[in-house]
Order: sequence, then structure tokens, then C-alpha cells
Amino acid sequence: MKKTLLALAVVASAVVSGSALASDWTDNQPAGDIPIGGTIDAPVVHWQWKTGDGLSSFANSTAQISGNVLNITVADDQPFLAGRFNEAYKGSLIGASLIPKVVMTSYDGTEITPEFTSATNMNITVKVKNSADGSNLGTLSVPLTFSAAVAAIYPNSSDDNGVASITGGGTGAMLEGLVKPGQMSDVNIATKWSGIPVTEMISYVQKIYPGVNIQQDGGYYNFNDLNHGNYVKSDHAFYFVYGSGIPANSTLVMHLDGDVSSHTEWVAPVTVTVSYS
Repeated sequence: MKKTLLALAVVASAVVSGSALASDWTDNQPAGDIPIGGTIDAPVVHWQWKTGDGLSSFANSTAQISGNVLNITVADDQPFLAGRFNEAYKGSLIGASLIPKVVMTSYDGTEITPEFTSATNMNITVKVKNSADGSNLGTLSVPLTFSAAVAAIYPNSSDDNGVASITGGGTGAMLEGLVKPGQMSDVNIATKWSGIPVTEMISYVQKIYPGVNIQQDGGYYNFNDLNHGNYVKSDHAFYFVYGSGIPANSTLVMHLDGDVSSHTEWVAPVTVTVSYS
């Protein structure tokens, strides 16, 4: 078996060598230059987004309505919104169209203002309509856990390399509208809802700085101040993720504008619009 493998290796080597001299033979002098060249790609880094798809099949009874309030149990973890960089980015974030601001709206265009109850929890209130005739039925309160995290390499400050949560959410800052302004969250929540593990986050920044050893950190990175070096330095490498979702055994609370006494199909769509700076 070893001899067979060796023979195959020699044949493969001969083929490669032959292909390297593929031009025609010429008399006395070589014909033209020997071409040497290639390409250098500049990856276009941008955000990618994913929305939850397991929130449209709740089944309840009119008997569960009390005082025009219907409590809806969410039995299992349900992702809501996730975001990530498609690749790691090296350079200043200012003017790179990589700082997202997110606005959520109900079916009628009414803006949804998140109510941040902690650094990792928020409630949103969404308008509910009748699927059949489009009439407004009331509102739905949705509890979410959320977090944003980044893998970072600082080539001139190895002690700062790591994977940690970020502070952001301020006016014009990273992830405005999705995180509580100025508050650090939790890497584990970000990886849970985004589906991007810490090891994968690290692999992206290591493409820019191979061989740099980094690991999860208990601190945070400041992205709440646009004048901070994290926004303006040109040699830093970053890979961001965001995730939000409804934890198992949570309760959605529907406040109905009137009585519902017959079969009703309802929807409470959330439109997510992202702008970048």
C-alpha cells in the first residue's frame, strides 16, 4: 500500500511540474515574459441579520381571556433578532457604514420604543391586528433578553485582546435601539441568540492577525463613545455579534381593545429597519 501511494504522489508531482511549463518551446530565446501575478482581495465587511420564525403559531382560547387580557406562554426559547459581521474588520469604524441604528415598527408604522429593564432585558409593545380584516385588536407586550459582544485584537496592546460584551446604544453609537445605552451585557446571551460561539468569533479576527491567542474576557469594550479609540484606531480588528430572544417559559401579554368571543387569527408583525453610519 505504501508503494502505491508513493507512486501516485510521484505522478501527481510530475503533472504539477508539467503544468508549470505549459508554454510552447521557442528557438534560441524565450518567447516573452514569465508571468507572475495574482489578486489581493479587500473583503467588503457588512452586517448580516436573521429574524426569528417560531412566533407565529400560538393557540389560545377565549376562556383564557380575563379582563381583556390574554397571557400567552412561550414554552421554548425563541430567537427574535440576531446580527453579526460577515467578516472581521480592521480599521476605523467612523464613516465605514458599520455602525447600525435599528428602528422597530408595528404593522401601521408606529415606532416601537424598547423599555430597557436591565442591561440584558427589555420589553417591547407591538400593535396587534385581526388577520382577516386588518382591524386593530390591541397591543402585545414581548419580553426579550439581549446582548452584544465583540472579538477584538489590539496588535500593540495584547492585554486588551479578548472576547467580551460591549457598551453601546447611545445616540449614533453601535447598535442604537437594540441595547441599553452605556450598559455592559453578557457574552453568553449574545452567543446563545446569535448562534455564533466564542471560538468562531475568535477565528474571524485571527484571519487578520494569525497566531494571536485570545480568549473570553469578563470585562467589556467601550463602543458608547464615538470619540473612543475603539472607533477611530486603524489597526484594531473587530468582529461583532448581537442576539435577542424570548426565553423559555416567558409570557407574552396581550391587551385587547374589546371583547373577542369567536375564532380570531391575529398577527403582531415587527418591522426592523437598519440604517448605518
